[in-house]
Amino acid sequence: FGTATGNSAVTGHPVVGDTLKFTGKIITALDAKPTTYGAWIEEPGAGPWSGVLVYSGTDNPTALGFTVGDIVTVQGIMAEFGGAGVTLTELNTGQAVSGTYGFKMTKTGHTTPPAPKRFVTGTLRSLDPTCAEQWEGVLGVLDSVQVVIGPADNFGVVFLQQIAANTPPACMGAGLDTCRMNPKLIDPTPTWTLGTQYAFAVGIVSQERGFYYFAPRTLTDDLQFLGAAPPPLLERAFAIDATHVVAKFDKELQKAAAENAANYDMIHSSVTGAVLSLPDSLSVTLTVNPAMVGGQAESLSVVALRSNTGATQMIGTQSKGFRAGITPIVQVQTPGAQHDTSQYNGEVVTVQGVVTAGNEIFGAGAVFIADPAGGGAPYTGLETFSPPTSVATGDNVTMAGTASEFNGKTETGPTFYCVINSHGNPMPAIPQLTISQINNGSATAELYEDMLIATSGTVASDSVVDPSHDWFLHTGADTIKVGRNVSVNYDFTPHPFDDVQMVAISDFNASGRILQPRSTLDMHANAGGALGVGNGNLRFALKQSAPNPFSTRTQIRYSIAQKGAASLRIYNVTGQLVRTLVDGSVQPGNFTATWDGRGENGRAVSSGIYYYRLNSGAQSQTRKLVLSR
Repeated sequence: FGTATGNSAVTGHPVVGDTLKFTGKIITALDAKPTTYGAWIEEPGAGPWSGVLVYSGTDNPTALGFTVGDIVTVQGIMAEFGGAGVTLTELNTGQAVSGTYGFKMTKTGHTTPPAPKRFVTGTLRSLDPTCAEQWEGVLGVLDSVQVVIGPADNFGVVFLQQIAANTPPACMGAGLDTCRMNPKLIDPTPTWTLGTQYAFAVGIVSQERGFYYFAPRTLTDDLQFLGAAPPPLLERAFAIDATHVVAKFDKELQKAAAENAANYDMIHSSVTGAVLSLPDSLSVTLTVNPAMVGGQAESLSVVALRSNTGATQMIGTQSKGFRAGITPIVQVQTPGAQHDTSQYNGEVVTVQGVVTAGNEIFGAGAVFIADPAGGGAPYTGLETFSPPTSVATGDNVTMAGTASEFNGKTETGPTFYCVINSHGNPMPAIPQLTISQINNGSATAELYEDMLIATSGTVASDSVVDPSHDWFLHTGADTIKVGRNVSVNYDFTPHPFDDVQMVAISDFNASGRILQPRSTLDMHANAGGALGVGNGNLRFALKQSAPNPFSTRTQIRYSIAQKGAASLRIYNVTGQLVRTLVDGSVQPGNFTATWDGRGENGRAVSSGIYYYRLNSGAQSQTRKLVLSR
C-alpha cells in the first residue's frame, strides 16, 4: 500500500518518517472534527492491512470538498500515533507533531466505496491486537449487536456485543467478546441507550488511547435498529437570523409531526411555522414571531415528535437553550465574572461579521471575524473555530457555535452553521495600538483579542528566521512575539533594529499574547507605508545587472521601499548622461529595467564601461556594467 520514497533503509517496507505516495485509493470516511481532521482511505480490494488514516492537521477535507467515494492521490509522511503496544498508523499531510507539511491530496475520480468487511465484536477486542491490527483503517460491518456497557467515558464510547454467537475469525477463540464503539466521526456526540439493538453497524476500525474501536460515520446510515427505533432526541437549537431557529435532532423525523408548529415553544417568541430539511430529515427550520432580540437568553421546547423509523414518539418535553437572533460580537467577547472569560461561555451563540483572516490564511481550523460597524472598538473581533464552510478574507458571514475558552482565549466552535452573505467586503476599521497595549500582562490586551490591529516597533535581536521561528517586536521595555503560523509561510526576514510597521491578528495561545500577520503584505520594514498594504522587508536596493558584460541587452533589478519620485539612469565614464530608464513617481516594490545598449537618440553606443545610478528620495546607489559588442 504505497511505496517508500524517503529515508527508509529497508527497501519496500516503509518506516516512520518515510515519504509515501498513494494513488488510486478510495475515501471511505471523513473526519471533520478540528482536533482530528482527516480522511480514511482504502485499497479497492479491501483486504487485511488495506486501510490507513490520512491526517490533514488544520486542513478539513470535508470543507475542501472531498466526499466518501472519491478516488484520490495522497502524499505524506508515515507516522505512528499512540503509546507503546498499540499505535495508529497515519499518513501525515497537514500540521503534525513531527513537522509541517502542505496538504497533498488530490481527487482523480469518484466511485462506489468498497463493501464493508464483515466482522464480529471479538475481532475488535479492545486490548488484543491479534485480529484488530490487520483491519485498522478498514471499513467493516457488525451484524446483530447490542449496547451492553456505556457510556464508558466522556467521549461517548460504549461497548457492543453480538446478540447471538457468530462464527469467530480464525485468530479468535470462541465466546461473545465485546468491542468499543467510538462516535468520534459523529458530531455532536450521540446519546446511547443501554440494551439498544442493531441489525447491523457499519464503521471504520481504528484505535485511540491504547484501545481498538469501531467508529460509525453517521447515525442514520451506519446504524440499523432491531425492533422499535429509540425516540428522537433534540441535540441543539440555534438562531440563524432574527426570525428563524434551527432545531437539530439525532434521528430522522416523521414529516407530519416535525412540521406541526404547535409542537414547539419558546420563551420570548412564538413558533409560527416549521419546515423539515430534506433529504436528511434531521433538522427543522422554525419561523418565529416577534423577531428575536440579539443575544437575549432563549430556550426551545419540543414535544410529540416521532422518529421516521418505527414512528417512536419523543418522551416528554425536551429543551435546549441558546442566545437569540444575531448576538453582537462585543457581547460574546465581554467577560463575565472572570476577567478573561466570555459571559456566554458554554452557550450556543450566532454571530455575524466580516472575515479578517479566512481559511486561505490560517487553514480550516481558525477563522477571525470582526463587527463591520464596530469602528475598531474593543471586543469587536472573534475567532470562530472550524467552520463547516470554507470562507475567505472579506466574506460577510453568519456563524453559529458554542462560546468557549481555549487557553484563556474566547472563541466560538466548533462552528456547526456557516452562511456566506457576501464576498469582497472591506476590512472593518483597524485600531492603531502600541505594543504596551497588547503584550503579555497588559491591562488592555484582552480588549483587542482576536482583532485585526495595527502597530509599529523595532525588531528585537532575532537575525535568523526560519519557517518555524517566531520573532519579536520591541519598543523600550515592551516586547511582543510575532508568530509565523504554520499555514502562513510569509516571506519576511526581520533584521535587528529595523523600523517595522504591521497589521496582524492580536491572538492568544499557550505562550501568551502574540501577533499573527496574515502575509508579507501585512508588514513594512520601513516606516511611512500604508497600513495593511505592506511589502514585507522590502528595502531600497540596486542589483548587479545581468548579463554583465553584455552585447545586446542587460536587465537591471532594483527595489523601491517608499512611494515617491525615483530615477534610474545610465552614465559613461566621464559622467555624461547616456540613457534614462526610469523617471517619475514609483510605488514600493521590486522592479526590472532593460537597457538595450542605446542612447537617448536611439543609436547604439560604443563598447566600454558604463555606470547606472538609482535614486529614490534621499537614497542613491551606483553600480558598474560593461558593454562588449
